Order: sequence, then C-alpha cells, then structure tokens
Amino acid sequence: DMGRCAGIPSSANILVGEQFVHKYHVEVTTAKASGVGAEVARDVELDPSNVAYRIDGLASDVLYNVRVQASSTSGLWGLWSDPVCFRTVNAFSVPLTSLLVGENYVAVSWEQQRQPPEGGVLLGDNTITG
Repeated sequence: DMGRCAGIPSSANILVGEQFVHKYHVEVTTAKASGVGAEVARDVELDPSNVAYRIDGLASDVLYNVRVQASSTSGLWGLWSDPVCFRTVNAFSVPLTSLLVGENYVAVSWEQQRQPPEGGVLLGDNTITG
C-alpha cells in the first residue's frame, strides 16, 4: 500500500529531516520569442542570507528573463522559479540646447528634462515589486 517501504515495519515512526537552503542561484537571460538562442547575461550563486539581489550592467532597452532556484544542504538543486520577463528602460539622453566654441574652449548648455512615466510605471532607479 502507498506510503510503506519494503522492510520497514508499519509501526515505525518515519521522520522527514528539515531542509535548509544552502545557497541560491540567480540566472538572467536575454528573452527570445522562440526561446532559442537566449544568452546568459548573469549567472550568480548567493549565500542563504540573501533574499534579494541587484543585477547591474544590463544593456538598455533589452528584454530579459530572470529566475531563481535554491539548493539544500545536501547539495541538490530544487526547481527553478517561474521566469519573470522584464525590459530595461531606454538609455537616458540629454539634448544640448547650445554650443559655443571658442579658440581654446567650448561651452555647452542643456535643459534638465523629467522623463514622464510610461504606462504608469516609474522609470529610473526605482524598485518595482508585484
């Protein structure tokens, strides 16, 4: 019957040991519509005290997937989380308003611009949770 192993008496108390996270694995890949040809942008292992990680140095205006998995103290890796797809924002540019070139100098000026939210999402160095 289900739940019994051969050779173990039914009266035996079987305890399942606790599983502790030994480390986390964070993987960021470029997101391709076909799934074929995706490139790994970041592949990082973190100690178990981390439950968040900032991924710097990604290219602007690129579609990525991120997923996480954990390993137990036995060294076995668990299942991957469902991948989350995101697009990094466009590179920020500041248009020059004037340029004055002299014999041994150049003077430039520009206007400070505020980037309006696109679709209700704030852009820039913000954390978005959902």
